[in-house]
Amino acid sequence: MNQPAGFWIRVLALIIDAILFGIFRMAIGFVLNVAGIMREPTDAEQQMLQKIAQEGGGPAELFGASMRIFHETGTFLATGFFLLLTMAATLYFISVKGGTPGKLALGLRIRMADTDKNPPAWRAFLREVVGKGFLWPLTLGIGAYMVAFNKKKRGLHDIAAGTVVVKVGDE
Repeated sequence: MNQPAGFWIRVLALIIDAILFGIFRMAIGFVLNVAGIMREPTDAEQQMLQKIAQEGGGPAELFGASMRIFHETGTFLATGFFLLLTMAATLYFISVKGGTPGKLALGLRIRMADTDKNPPAWRAFLREVVGKGFLWPLTLGIGAYMVAFNKKKRGLHDIAAGTVVVKVGDE
C-alpha cells in the first residue's frame, strides 16, 4: 500500500510547480509581447504612477491608475490567458497523469482516497480551485498545514475533494 506523502515533500513539489509554471508564464508573456498583444509600460505610464505615489495620492487613485495601465498594456489579458492555460494543464495532469509535474517528478501521486484512482477533472477542480484558491486563504493557510499534523497527511483541500497524496514506487 502506498504511504501518504508528508508535508515537506509536498512543499518541494509545490516549489517545483511554481518554477515550472513561472517559466511557462514567461514564455507566454514573451509570445504575447512579440505578437503585440502585451507590452511593457511606457516611461510616461511609470512616471505617472511614481508621481501619484510621491504626491501622496491615495490607495484608490494609485490602484485605479495601475489597473488602467494593466488594461492598456494587455497585462490583464495575458494574466487571464495564463490562468486559464495553467488551470487546464493542472486539471489535465491531475486527472490523466495523477499529479502535477512537481509531484510526478518526486514520485508522488494524487489519488481518490476511496479508490486509489486518479481523481476526475471535476474533483481536481474542487481540490485545486475551491480547496487551494478559496479554502487556503479563508483558513489563513491552516488547511494546508493540516498535512503536517494529521496521520493521513490530508489537507483541507484533499478532504474537500476526497483525495490523498501518496508516495509511490516505480510505476
